[in-house]
Amino acid sequence: MLGQLHSKYEIDDLFRKIIEDKYELMQRTKADNPNLLLPKDFSKFITERLFMDFLLTIYDYCVELHKLEKKQSILDQQSKERTGIAPKLLSSETDKINQKLKEISEIYSRILLKKGSYNIIIKDQKFFETLIYFITQVLKEVFDKSEYKYIEEEINRIFRTNPFNLLKRKHINEKIEQRHYGARDYKGVKHDFNPDDDLSKNELIQRILTRKGMPKSIDREMMVEKSNLKPFFIKSTRCAAIKARSPLIAIMFPSAKERLFQMENERKQLATKYTQKQRLVKDQVEMWIQDFENRQARVKSEHEHTLDKSKINKKGSQSFYQ
Repeated sequence: MLGQLHSKYEIDDLFRKIIEDKYELMQRTKADNPNLLLPKDFSKFITERLFMDFLLTIYDYCVELHKLEKKQSILDQQSKERTGIAPKLLSSETDKINQKLKEISEIYSRILLKKGSYNIIIKDQKFFETLIYFITQVLKEVFDKSEYKYIEEEINRIFRTNPFNLLKRKHINEKIEQRHYGARDYKGVKHDFNPDDDLSKNELIQRILTRKGMPKSIDREMMVEKSNLKPFFIKSTRCAAIKARSPLIAIMFPSAKERLFQMENERKQLATKYTQKQRLVKDQVEMWIQDFENRQARVKSEHEHTLDKSKINKKGSQSFYQ
């Protein structure tokens, strides 16, 4: 990541260079494959300050979210190793993530108004699909390889909603294929199947048996993930999500369901804040009680020491006079 760069100009220069290199690569790929879509006005758009602000805001959001997720995993591990109230993130930290997404949404609204044609759906789709792809390719150069997969998934989520997160589905599918070795070649074997060939028939049967042990729906795998940090991480099926808004739009113009989801999160944050305040007061009272008991024990010890000393002196004086 850009931890070594402290100046805004240094970060801008680095991103400008990455943008130029990535767009040049896209043009070369387009020349080799004319079927690829590349909007004509996209080259002009990526030189504008609006695009740079959009890119930098998404980068800041991803950095803050990844940092909080790491902290959350550490706190979860600590809660397993200790008794009592589990440590939690501060509400100010989670509010910061929501604020970052709102900043992205505001810039995204300006891009929609400026670049959206509204009457030519295919043109809009081509432009914004290219925009999402290009942003992920630029950010690929500033994040570690181990982190980029989750960053890429999150960028697609905030644009497309969780059920329509295409990259996450792709990653889950790759994971399933690695777990079930016969899944990848199943379609090829089925296509080349010859009913007169016993070897082909046996191979197909083996692939079907392998396929049978696989999850029947990727949607179930998509529903496993839990996240209280990602804004508007609403679990739903593809059918239920048809009328849903993306997190970028929902944070500005939430539907009734999304507003209820938002209100529930706010209620949980208030409850967490109250619990944290209650815990601080309890810890402070316990500290006062402990301090009071320590002082009492110290005064008692000093008093007993004084009495013992006076007894020794008195006993010594009596033996002297005798």
